[in-house]
Amino acid sequence: MSAPAHAAFFGLVETPEGQGVRAYEDWHADDHQPENWALPGVVYANRWVADDAHRAARFVGDERLARAQFLITYFFLDPLDEALAGWNGLAQTLRAQGRMFEERELHLGSIFACTGGEVSGEVPHSAAALPYRRHRGVFLRLGESTEVTKEDEARFTEVLGRDGVNGGLRFCHREGPAYGASRAGFAELYFSAKEPLEVFHGIDPGDHAIFAGSFSTGGDLPG
Repeated sequence: MSAPAHAAFFGLVETPEGQGVRAYEDWHADDHQPENWALPGVVYANRWVADDAHRAARFVGDERLARAQFLITYFFLDPLDEALAGWNGLAQTLRAQGRMFEERELHLGSIFACTGGEVSGEVPHSAAALPYRRHRGVFLRLGESTEVTKEDEARFTEVLGRDGVNGGLRFCHREGPAYGASRAGFAELYFSAKEPLEVFHGIDPGDHAIFAGSFSTGGDLPG
């Protein structure tokens, strides 16, 4: 199995409804994400949004995660300590410049080690290229424990076999910066070339899941 990075940060973000959602998207797309992606230790950065339909369909074992509208992620390369130091340093610099979106609430924000991934049978490239392939949205599953069970393996295989799924990446918790009150031991992130609500409908979250839900790219498939 291959992975696009050595570690990743996942964040579940809530912003004020209405204009606050658009304001956050504009800030993240035009200011925050470009600054982060320009760091030498960051190899990928993205943001996905969950509207009312996506939020209504999600599973939450931790109710604090129910209201999150956004999933944000940053992927890091080795040396990780250096990459994370630069990432945290940038946040401090931007905050000192008044360039942070203070109205947001980060319900979960954790560093995970990438443990690998797989692509579906119709995707020709490696799992390391998955984030860069065109997609309409993602499905995130978070669990309490770092242990991967037989049920987890069976679920991973079942999701990869669904029509429209490009592939999936797997992660386990790694010590590092953590934000919010919620915590997770592992994460799975699946990429979809079709409408994520349809592709990921009916996935069993599992006995130890704390979150399972889809997010959209927020627009049409990129050209």
